[in-house]
This record gives sequence, C-alpha cells and structure tokens, in this order.
Amino acid sequence: MRTMRTIFATCLFLGMTTGVALAGGGSGAAAGGAAPAGGAAPADKKPAPPPAMEMPKPAPEVDAMAKAMAGTWKCTGKVHMPGSTMDVTANVTGKLDLDKMWIHETMTQTKAKQPYKFEAYMTFDAASKKWSRISVDNMGMWEKTSSDGPDASGVSTWTGDSGGMGMSAKTKTVHTKVGDKEFKLEGTMSMDGKTWNPSFEMDCKK
Repeated sequence: MRTMRTIFATCLFLGMTTGVALAGGGSGAAAGGAAPAGGAAPADKKPAPPPAMEMPKPAPEVDAMAKAMAGTWKCTGKVHMPGSTMDVTANVTGKLDLDKMWIHETMTQTKAKQPYKFEAYMTFDAASKKWSRISVDNMGMWEKTSSDGPDASGVSTWTGDSGGMGMSAKTKTVHTKVGDKEFKLEGTMSMDGKTWNPSFEMDCKK
C-alpha cells in the first residue's frame, strides 16, 4: 500500500509541475521557439550502427580431429543383444561439414541384406572444453553424448543418453586410439543407470 501511495504521489507531482510549466509558457526554446544562447540548437545525433555480426569460427580441435578421422575405416566387431551376439563388419567415414563447424561421421554395415546405418555430427565447444556428438540411425534410434576428449594415453570416454522405438537408456562408449591408422570402440548400455551391459565392440583400421 505504501508503494502505491508513493507512485500516486509521484505521478501527481509530475502532473502538477508539468501543468505549471505549460501555464507559464515554458522557457528558452520551448517557450518562444528561440534558440539557446550561444547559437543554433545542435542537430540530433544519429546512434552509431551496431557492429556487424561475425559468424563463429571453428575450434582448431575440430579441424585436428577431422584430419585424424579422414578417409574410410574398415571395422570388424560384435553387437550384443539380449540372449545373442552378432558378428558385424562396417565402413566408417568422417569429414568436415556445415562450414567446418562439425565433423560428419557416416557408418554403413557391410555384408548384410538390410544394413544398419547411422549419421553422426561431432564438434568441440571451446567455452566448456567438451566434445559433443549427436547420431541418428535407420532404425529410428538416436544418441546424444559428450566427452572431455582423449587423455594422455589416447582414451576418450563418451557418456550420454539414447532413445527411440519406445525405449531410453544411458550409454557409455570408450574410444581407444591404437595408432594413427587404428582405433577400438567398446560400448555399454544401462536401462536403469545402475546395471551396465556390453552393447558392442569394434576394431577399426585404415
């Protein structure tokens, strides 16, 4: 209530003072249209134009990773499903995409009548110092993971979530660099975030 009184009193005061000024004819240029002492009234200054927007530049880590992933990698391994394990072979390629902001990764299963495929995009956020990766596949599944990048021994751990086909799960993938022309992948999955089961392992060579 005190606040409302204060606002009302302020409005009343401003109204009274405005009325007095109008009744008295104002002063200076407002009263008679005369220019202020010392010469003509200064012209209105136009506001400075806003600076031109610059597109963000890719982090150098993205370019370095793209060069390491370039080319075609031939992968062999196993996919684990409840009650069974399947041998798989696949080709994986990587290249820069979207104005070099992302690494576009493509995987296609070979030697299969209905090959499994996925498309993935990976980038590095210089502010958070983290890698992010988003993938979608031809089964309607998706996965979103992040990583701090490789440690001193060349091992990267990616953690995140996956979903689709009425399911959701926590995922973890360990990427181990064996050399410039070989890396290994080991994936695990958890439906409740507590019990983890192997989902796949792959050995990829170029």
